Amino acid sequence: MKPLARQILVILVFTSVTLNIKGYAAYQEYSNSFTSVGKDEQAGEAVISPLLPETPERPSEGVIAETASSTAKTHSLPDSLDVLYKIEQETGVSAKHLYAICMVESRCYSDVVGDSGHSLGAFQIHQLYNPGTVDIALDFERAARWTADRLLRYGYQDNWEAAVQCHNGCNIPNTYMEKIKHYL
Repeated sequence: MKPLARQILVILVFTSVTLNIKGYAAYQEYSNSFTSVGKDEQAGEAVISPLLPETPERPSEGVIAETASSTAKTHSLPDSLDVLYKIEQETGVSAKHLYAICMVESRCYSDVVGDSGHSLGAFQIHQLYNPGTVDIALDFERAARWTADRLLRYGYQDNWEAAVQCHNGCNIPNTYMEKIKHYL
């Protein structure tokens, strides 16, 4: 590993541990500022969007890194959905599948660090397996496009489930697809 990459990784891991200890209340307050409940104009009743979880929260396995936050290009959820629909039109990869991946990986936050500091961004692009992708991982649109391209390489047109599973590791028995299907 190059010295600069090692330094960045050490900073990310140290920062993520520090923020995990000191910043939980701030994350919780930030997460609680979002809501997925809307109002049906005609009926006057609360409606929960089928695309959004009732209480979006930061993932428990990932932590926001201060360094990632300063460079991460984040979107609001409506903007994120617009990006995913645009990528769907360009690539043929369903926006719903991309949305499900980013929800499972990070609740679609671009500044999340996971896998002991190795995975970054909304789509949790693993830096050891995909070196040189830090800037891509921290930019929601670029990470979504990178993920769509990767799904296509894994045969998305023929078997979307196998391609999506490969985002988390090919031929690895786990519950990843169950989590993905929760958001479809």
